[in-house]
Amino acid sequence: SPPASAGALAQSVMDDLYRTLIRAQHKYGFDLQVPRLVLLGAESAGKTSLLEYLLGYSVAFKQGGTATRCPTMLTLKGNEALGAGVRRITANDESVEARGLANYIKGHMARLGDGFSDEPMQIVVEAAGIPDLVIFDLPGLIVNPPSEPKAQRNAEQVARMAARYVRDPQNILLVVSKCKERVTSLDEIPMVDDLATNDHRYPNLGLGARPDWKQSALFLVNYVNFQFDSNFMNLKQANEFFEQARRQTPGGRGGGSQYLFMSLRPTKKTDIDSMSLEESEVYYSNLAKVEKKFYDEQVQWLKTQPNLAGCTWNLENEKVLGVQNAVASVQQKVRDELKNAIPRLAIKIEGLLASKRVEVKALEKQRDILDPAQSKEMVKHFVADFKDHFQRSIQGQEVRVRSSCAYRARTSFIYSAEKFGLTFAEEYKRTPYGDKFGEWNGFIPIEELESANHLGKRGQQLGDMLGRKLLGVSAFERTLRIFEYMLLARNFENVTDDDIYNAAHKGGAASHFPSNDVVMQIAVRQLNEATQGVEWLCAFIHQHFSQHAADVFFCLVESDAYRLFPLGVKHLLEEEVLGEFTDLLKRRLEQAMKQYEDLVATFDARRPVDKMWKQLMLHLVLSLRDMVPPKDVAQPQSGSPCLGDAHAEAPVGLVDNFAKWFQPPEKQGLDPSSKEAGDHAEPTPWNVHLSIAFRKVAAHMEQFEGQFNFADLVAPGLQQVYPQDWNMINYDYLRRCARKYYCAFVIELMESIHRIWNTEFLDYLTSDHRDELGRDLACVAEEVVKLPEEKWIDAMGGQDPADIEAQIAELQSGIEDLESSLRSLNRGASGTRGEWRPSSTKRGVKRAQIATSDTAPPGRAGRPRIGSSGLSGEADAGGMQAEQLAHLKLEIEQLKSARESTEKEKAEQMEQMQVTIDRLKREKDKAEREAASLKFAITATRGS
Repeated sequence: SPPASAGALAQSVMDDLYRTLIRAQHKYGFDLQVPRLVLLGAESAGKTSLLEYLLGYSVAFKQGGTATRCPTMLTLKGNEALGAGVRRITANDESVEARGLANYIKGHMARLGDGFSDEPMQIVVEAAGIPDLVIFDLPGLIVNPPSEPKAQRNAEQVARMAARYVRDPQNILLVVSKCKERVTSLDEIPMVDDLATNDHRYPNLGLGARPDWKQSALFLVNYVNFQFDSNFMNLKQANEFFEQARRQTPGGRGGGSQYLFMSLRPTKKTDIDSMSLEESEVYYSNLAKVEKKFYDEQVQWLKTQPNLAGCTWNLENEKVLGVQNAVASVQQKVRDELKNAIPRLAIKIEGLLASKRVEVKALEKQRDILDPAQSKEMVKHFVADFKDHFQRSIQGQEVRVRSSCAYRARTSFIYSAEKFGLTFAEEYKRTPYGDKFGEWNGFIPIEELESANHLGKRGQQLGDMLGRKLLGVSAFERTLRIFEYMLLARNFENVTDDDIYNAAHKGGAASHFPSNDVVMQIAVRQLNEATQGVEWLCAFIHQHFSQHAADVFFCLVESDAYRLFPLGVKHLLEEEVLGEFTDLLKRRLEQAMKQYEDLVATFDARRPVDKMWKQLMLHLVLSLRDMVPPKDVAQPQSGSPCLGDAHAEAPVGLVDNFAKWFQPPEKQGLDPSSKEAGDHAEPTPWNVHLSIAFRKVAAHMEQFEGQFNFADLVAPGLQQVYPQDWNMINYDYLRRCARKYYCAFVIELMESIHRIWNTEFLDYLTSDHRDELGRDLACVAEEVVKLPEEKWIDAMGGQDPADIEAQIAELQSGIEDLESSLRSLNRGASGTRGEWRPSSTKRGVKRAQIATSDTAPPGRAGRPRIGSSGLSGEADAGGMQAEQLAHLKLEIEQLKSARESTEKEKAEQMEQMQVTIDRLKREKDKAEREAASLKFAITATRGS
């Protein structure tokens, strides 16, 4: 066995390690997953009394039944610099005096009423002579709850709460029980086993079963004094009781016991709850001695009782008796579990180190951004990127940020239709047709539009577009076509007979009924009413592109390139850039609307009564035969030229030049399977039906070939509306004629709308040639940069670079503590105090190495050992023997082999890749410039 000095050194190293880890965890909020203690057991088993022993005084929040109604996280921090009896206490981040802690805890529990909460109460106690530990005290397990529903619910809630702590492999379980006649009859053990393994009763905990929980547990049996008083009649019975406990522990006969026995109230007259703070301090400081005296007196009494010959008190019993031995066993359990967790902790800390270093770099960038000149330069780049992102995304193109700026990260992503696109119904909810657009009878509500009466039928492209998620140009085109459908499908029943009769008296009474004028007047009147619908169309389009601009803006401002902008600068950009951009959209739509109004005015001034006839005559003069594909082309069959058969004969009636269009190329590459060809060869049935119908119309019109010419087309005087008499007015007929004229006007009008809106609005947004949008946004960027200096200072949020420097300093302090923790981990793994030295591998990845030293570093040799009230050990490396060093060095190698790649490694690899990409880009740009210079020189030489 190793010498005593070596064991003391190992304990000291592990104690230092645990202290370093939990203090770093508490100071910086790191989630290091350090092993922690969890107290659980039945109600009034003595869990809280054990905590009071560790604290050194009573907090008096015990009571009969359930006193603890939520988990209590107790962090103990030993500080020998504090005087005796001096304690620094915080409860839920509030400073609390030692005398006031009891009232604080009582008040917190009282606020929970008769229920339970999963949210832990956090108490931190710093004092001299206490161990560095993190302990969770759970509400007592309710063994036999009453049959009332509320009691049953409370018992189940406590059990589920305890199950989460029991199954967490990070936790060391301290199961506190009331002593019974036999160790095997303790109620808590089967209950905890059920919590750890019963997935059927405790599903959806987010933690798997823990069947080996007993390997990380200690069983603390309280009130063993009642066993001595009532059940032990002689030494044999006492020896058999403790021997049974040792047998319950795997390897317990030679390696200790998981069962520890104590009497936190060894005398029946003890009433801790009524003691003052000073009295409880004296009580707990003397408890170990009082308890030891009680056991000695009981053993002496047992020796006087009749027993078997030769039976003596087993001295092994004293190793598991007493609260002092229990605490020492708990401390050793922490050391053991901590040593087992060293590989996992090393990986965790290395990952945290990498992330904290990234945070430091980000803060350093943010500090640089606080320079107004640099921020203004970044604003110009932001506006340019915003324009590029918007312009490309509305055309369905991939968006990439290209920049040579060192401080801007390179990004590449697509504004997908799934994420940013909307169906027509979703867009309509954002811009519903309301009273502000006036009374337009032609508007069709979305519910009717999606019905079978309108666009809900299968096979039509327009109806299919309703349900697609579109954005940008495709959504713009869908909106115009749906609006055109609404204009064409409007109901003319609202034109009453009285409206028709009154329209016949324009300019005075006439001797004959002016059929043509009435029809044209009604058609133009309905067209004028549609102007209100065009106002809604403009608002609809403006809302779509404004919303997409906002989506692009917020995606870009939160990207890696610009997320470090201060919040005030982001608000400033939102107000000045995004706000001005939406105004630009509005002004361009207003220009388009002005052109549209001028166009509608021409319809009112000029009413071509022979419009319908001339449109029909145009199709008689110019044959439609060449414009409609034959049946074999509209619905191709196997062997037709359009399917790729080079030797097939052209269908009957197919013109020569049309056959040439469909001559297949020579077969090359991989041929598609017959199934693929069959799936994609034929057009949709709806298009086939349309083509067949047009072909029939064209064939019918062939009989009028040669009867009309262009002179007939230009000549005036054609009467289209059947004459009417004042006594025989056919109002339905006039309504039908007015609708025909109206539809002809709508088609002509919508062609103009497409032309105007594309020219004045869409080309402005998408054109790279004229780039009017780029020039306007560049002006916006210049205006933002020229804002008053006071506004820029406000946008910076009054952030002081010194504050960021303080954050950087705090992070660097945390990094130093993490590095110190990592050094402590390696000392814990090796059992000797070593020196941490980073070294570079062939891959350029820094890994931890330990250089063991024969002597301890200066300032370490005189560390005092904390006795029963703390984790301690002397720093004395002189007694380490050769075989122990060899064993510990082997553990170091095992630790190194267990480590995996960390986030730091990935970040460094990505950085190296980025450097390589930037170098290749610079070489490419240089080559392009040289090629351009060479081309210019060749051109100049040829010219001369």
